[in-house]
Amino acid sequence: MTRGRDPERVLRWYPAAWRRRYGAELVTLLEDTYGPGPVPWRCRLGLLWAGTAERLRESGLRGSATLPSDGARAGSLLVLWGWAVFLVAGAGFANQADNWKAAVPVGAVRLPMAGYGTVLGAGFAGSVIVLLAACACVPSLARFLGAGGWPVIRRRVLQAAVLLAVTIATAAAMKTWAMRLDFAQRNGGSWAYSALFGVVALLATATIVAWAAAITAAARRLELPPAVLRYCCGLAVGLTCVMAALVAGAVTWWTAMASYAPRFLGSVAPVPSLAVGVLMVVGLVLGVIGARRATESLRRMA
Repeated sequence: MTRGRDPERVLRWYPAAWRRRYGAELVTLLEDTYGPGPVPWRCRLGLLWAGTAERLRESGLRGSATLPSDGARAGSLLVLWGWAVFLVAGAGFANQADNWKAAVPVGAVRLPMAGYGTVLGAGFAGSVIVLLAACACVPSLARFLGAGGWPVIRRRVLQAAVLLAVTIATAAAMKTWAMRLDFAQRNGGSWAYSALFGVVALLATATIVAWAAAITAAARRLELPPAVLRYCCGLAVGLTCVMAALVAGAVTWWTAMASYAPRFLGSVAPVPSLAVGVLMVVGLVLGVIGARRATESLRRMA
């Protein structure tokens, strides 16, 4: 019976490796408990939560409850994912703020410039922090690759590299086209350009996610010395502070533009603007959770 296979369907929330090891036992338990009928929604939600936790643990973003070093690594990687979300939001913000100075009266530029400058400065600082963390992990990565680790991460790295190449080529074509359009056409006046922009946005998002996944896949397998792990945790906390500054700068810019150039802000589609704000909040929340987990794990390591 189709209904009798319901326990097997709900197990799809668990990672494949977990299903191979424990799936048959859990299916038997569910069938003994609920019979041939469907699994109740309360149990479904519990399995969804537990399956998601297992996927996070397998991806390296949850860490072990008994190993502080695992928790520190997982917290730092969660901050990295928060930064990945911010990169997507930052691309949307940059497009939204295109040529904003021309819309603001000369005497009212200071406040929006302060907010915009904060966003740019925080973006640069965040990139430097990520680069410093990457440099600190290079020796461990070299040992991992030297021990034959490349096949383990090859597929994810190659996927990310291909996506990056396609995104750069498509974005270059869009940039060339944009130079021939006026402001109105670049902001909804041309449906064809808007469609291409949507494609580039999706490609850029996929590229960022792919590289974050590749970095996570490699980082959770590296043998990091305690000193390097502490250093990376400190950088993760710093990156979270940078994300908070970036949110503050964006809010300042939005508030100033709403006061001094409401027509410019109104010309930007509300849905993309809302999406940028939501992504920033999500990225900051991930950063705060990750930084807290990393610092708590560091205290347990001491």
